[in-house]
Amino acid sequence: GTIVDGWTFTLYDEAGAMVETAKTTANGEPVCWNNLMPGDYTIVETLKTGWAYNNTVDGSMDESLDPGEEASLTFVNTELGSICVIKHDQDGTIVDGWTFTLYDEAGAMVETAKTTANGEPVCWNNLMPGDYTVVETLKTGWAYNNTVDGSMDESLDPGKEASLTFVNTELGSICVIKTNSIDVPLPNWTFTLYLDANESGTAEESEIISEKVTGYDGKACWLDLMPGMYILIEEQKEGWMVISPIDGIDEFELEPGAEENRTFINRMYHDETAWGFKGDNKIELDDMLNKDFLTDIPGLKTSNWGWSIGSLPVSENDYDLKLLAACGTTGGKVKRSYQENGIEAGTITISYHGSSATITYTVTDPTLLMDVHLFVGENGEMLPRDSKGKYTNAPGQFPYAFDDGTLNEGSWSITIDDLEGPIYVAAHAVVRILGD
Repeated sequence: GTIVDGWTFTLYDEAGAMVETAKTTANGEPVCWNNLMPGDYTIVETLKTGWAYNNTVDGSMDESLDPGEEASLTFVNTELGSICVIKHDQDGTIVDGWTFTLYDEAGAMVETAKTTANGEPVCWNNLMPGDYTVVETLKTGWAYNNTVDGSMDESLDPGKEASLTFVNTELGSICVIKTNSIDVPLPNWTFTLYLDANESGTAEESEIISEKVTGYDGKACWLDLMPGMYILIEEQKEGWMVISPIDGIDEFELEPGAEENRTFINRMYHDETAWGFKGDNKIELDDMLNKDFLTDIPGLKTSNWGWSIGSLPVSENDYDLKLLAACGTTGGKVKRSYQENGIEAGTITISYHGSSATITYTVTDPTLLMDVHLFVGENGEMLPRDSKGKYTNAPGQFPYAFDDGTLNEGSWSITIDDLEGPIYVAAHAVVRILGD
């Protein structure tokens, strides 16, 4: 053992009277009492803070001193150690109110302690050397960070002041709030949550957390989530249009401990066929079969409703047409065009001031223009002709078109050059009518 100095020892005689007190020195010389009468003596050490008895029970030894005897007594002490716990969150902020339990190498509980708000560590002092385990009690809404199960082992050497740091991550939550455009909750919408661990901005199959369906309150929640980048994707339902977020996909960061609410808004819609209409120039497409001026050309046979507008001569003024939707009404074998049944979805303006005509579709907000099909005819041609030379009002046969269903705009315009004389205009569209 290592000689230690500064320890006080007191000698008592057999009557219990104090003989003398002495202290060990740094040079390692023993404490000695000389010229003692034979008899019974007791030596008592004064225990220092941070030390424990080792080879004595209470720090005393008895000696029966014979005449001429030179007695030598050895006192052994063990220096005690300490274990302190420092507790903070993922950002290094000290957190209070966490309970830690210390166990000895036999698995017996030594003591339980709790962190406080002043940032002081939890400490167990005056511990005998040996193997110890410190276990934290995990709080709801938190996860282990630098431990697997919230425990740390420490082999405490004599006199060691061990310091253990426990780091935990505060968990957060994500809730979807699903409504229509007038804030009415929408139940039964499925959402998929992804943890974008590689922060690629792309939802990958391997990153799926889970799917959830909104309840009657329009909400679905994920609890106890680790901080990080997340992606929420909603299912696309027929007859509904995404208002926000764009494409029904939301990417965002969840901060530690945050309660993140993400709102998804959709609006009901239905698509309708629409045609340009001008009452004093309209030619019912399903009436053209019986017009006298068509007797010299093949007649139009169709089940489509609509109008060709004309004839329209060059004019300093614009021609204003209504864009009427949902006017088709079954009548016999054909669908007849009754404008009084229709929805006024917007306007079509025809600017025919010379050899060029500019035709502009404009829909009324919040209606959207999805497809456009346009025919402009000269020399009395009211519609295009098919491969057999017969008139056709099939929109797919019109020469000017935007018809992939993705226009999704409030207006569309085209200018057609090299026109001569009065013209006929058959203006077809598909409009998306929104409602909630």
